[in-house]
Amino acid sequence: FPRQLRVFVPPHALRLPPEPITRWGHFWCDVTVNGLDTVRVPMDVVQFMRPKTKRFRHWQQQQRQQLESSQEQLL
Repeated sequence: FPRQLRVFVPPHALRLPPEPITRWGHFWCDVTVNGLDTVRVPMDVVQFMRPKTKRFRHWQQQQRQQLESSQEQLL
């Protein structure tokens, strides 16, 4: 679930695919809502990145974009 929504799903309400998840990628999981309805929800399994590393990479990307835009303006 996107972190912006701040959704908490208790373990008993979440059903993962029957086959083991051994790689990064896109999967589907079933979520039981209020113990009544089951909804199929897309799920992305991604590599965990420490927040500090994520901020640093974002900063690097911004610096690279600024450098490219300033180089284009000079030409």
